[in-house]
Amino acid sequence: MQSDFRRYLQDEFLLRSERNKQYSLRSFSKHLGIGSSDLSKLINQKRRATLKLINRLASPLNLSRAQVQHFVKFCENPEAGKDDVQFKTLSIDTFRIIADWYHFGILELMKLPNFSTDPHWIGKYIGISPVAVNIAIERLVRVGFLKIDEDGKWHDSVGPTSMLSDYKSTKARRQLQSQILDLAKDSLQKVPITEREQSAVIMAIDSSKMAEAKIIINKFRKDMIELLADPAGNKDRLAILNLSLFPINHPLSGEQMS
Repeated sequence: MQSDFRRYLQDEFLLRSERNKQYSLRSFSKHLGIGSSDLSKLINQKRRATLKLINRLASPLNLSRAQVQHFVKFCENPEAGKDDVQFKTLSIDTFRIIADWYHFGILELMKLPNFSTDPHWIGKYIGISPVAVNIAIERLVRVGFLKIDEDGKWHDSVGPTSMLSDYKSTKARRQLQSQILDLAKDSLQKVPITEREQSAVIMAIDSSKMAEAKIIINKFRKDMIELLADPAGNKDRLAILNLSLFPINHPLSGEQMS
């Protein structure tokens, strides 16, 4: 269970946003019965959760008595079990980063020449809210995937390319692949055929060769990374390769969509 009530609110907001793409911070604040400005300050670490606030929000959040007591205990004595809480928090954050594609999407965006650290710019580019961007940035920093200098300069600590398949959490990978499949379906309707490659082959196979097939696919993936993500190349789009290749930012155009 998340011990920090503020981070619990972050997770709850993101969960609701994933279920309903139109769900906003204003919608969440209306449900909770507090001002959107106060909620924004709380989620963005500009205001601390108080005992009074935790008890006040228990009902609209459907928190059990045990959950409330858990949050209150941590609020009253945040130093108690600090190391254990920090470990659990990092575990949760790392899971969410692996499971939600846009965390690595933000890191990859940093390679574009026109990249801006403005949450509104990032959110508009990859199709998530500025609030979700701020939460993702906080997580990336907390687990050490992103470093931000005192002068505001960003540094990607993950590596040359975000190899999501290298992470072994089965549940996280299922969630990640589900999100990517949704993005692929969306691109069928919004991205011109000249800017994407999506194809499939239906065939009777020899299942004993599946392990060999995976090796070939992994090699193909690495070859495509060397081609498209060449450090010396000119980065101008953010794309996902899932045996479908399509850009993430996709303004509608008059080109044929079939």
